[in-house]
Amino acid sequence: AFGKAGRLSAALQLIDEMKQRGISPNDVDYLMLIVACGHGKNVMRAGDRGGSKQALELLQRMQDTGPVPDIRHYDAAMKVCATEGDLAKAINIFESARDKAMGMKPNERSWGALLDAIGRAGQVAEMMAWYAEMLTSGGLQPNNVILNSMLAHAGTAGELGIAEGIWREMRDRQLEPNSYSYSAFINCYATAKQPDKAEGVLTEMVQSATIKPNAIAFT
Repeated sequence: AFGKAGRLSAALQLIDEMKQRGISPNDVDYLMLIVACGHGKNVMRAGDRGGSKQALELLQRMQDTGPVPDIRHYDAAMKVCATEGDLAKAINIFESARDKAMGMKPNERSWGALLDAIGRAGQVAEMMAWYAEMLTSGGLQPNNVILNSMLAHAGTAGELGIAEGIWREMRDRQLEPNSYSYSAFINCYATAKQPDKAEGVLTEMVQSATIKPNAIAFT
């Protein structure tokens, strides 16, 4: 409850008290705390640091005293870094997670968190390079969540050619665009000041049998 409310200091103190009484906090307790590190400042209480620094400290505490963190904890920490735009820490966490000595293999969620962090930092070319690595050495296939995120970041960065390539790849892989996909692609053309093409995507969205335009698509 403390973690969900953003009261990290109180939650950490409670964990210390549990240990003093011989009660070991479990992996779910730590996962909730790491997730709470990503909550906005309006959620945090005075004295709570939160953020990527706290998330990394929690990972280190787990490694030092247990329970041993698994891929979920690394994914959550990467998301915190992505929210803060701390690309260096996100990549470091990812590299640690896929270290053979850790015995873990990044999954779609792990790669998605990494690509989101890189895209948020505006490093679209690097994002695409890591995406290519996911397809080869990672041995994974993208899903809508990953491609939607990449599409949005490419559009925000003004990389229209890359955004169009991502859109084509989504279609080539027979991944059905959802309302977020269309909205992100419309925004790509709007950012590039190509209203005719943006309107064309909106028309396609309206004509879709399964997708209905939302308020974002019309703005």
